[in-house]
Amino acid sequence: MKLYGLEVQYFISPFFYHNPQTYSLNGLQYYNFNTGKLIDSAIYKSGLKYFKCSASHNTDVLIYIYPKTFYNPLMTTLYTDLNVRVYINNGQNINNFLVQHQNNVYLNEYSENQFEEHYLGLLTKLDKELILFNKNNITTKINGSLCNLFL
Repeated sequence: MKLYGLEVQYFISPFFYHNPQTYSLNGLQYYNFNTGKLIDSAIYKSGLKYFKCSASHNTDVLIYIYPKTFYNPLMTTLYTDLNVRVYINNGQNINNFLVQHQNNVYLNEYSENQFEEHYLGLLTKLDKELILFNKNNITTKINGSLCNLFL
């Protein structure tokens, strides 16, 4: 994965860590997945300079991400829409955008690796969108204390 040199703090609502989503394979079997933990795992495996939101980090930008994941078992397609809000040094929201990704994959009850691969593709698209925020245009670093406002 190509790295663009932008250091990013990300915030995902605690809702995505405490409330697992479900998908149905055949209308009778339902399986749970934890979106927050799977995105954290994909970020760790990607090697991107993305840090979980913390007041101890100073980074170039701070992003708030809101993932919406859906699995269609008839089409064997996994969809994710990722709403992203980008903040810079003074807490100014400079951009909002949507990143969409889909994979054709047959999910089973042990599908964590398939979800991680799906989220890796989503993160690649997100990183390509964030390249538009050139590091030269960012004058100061942002502190993660702004993340407390999202709760």
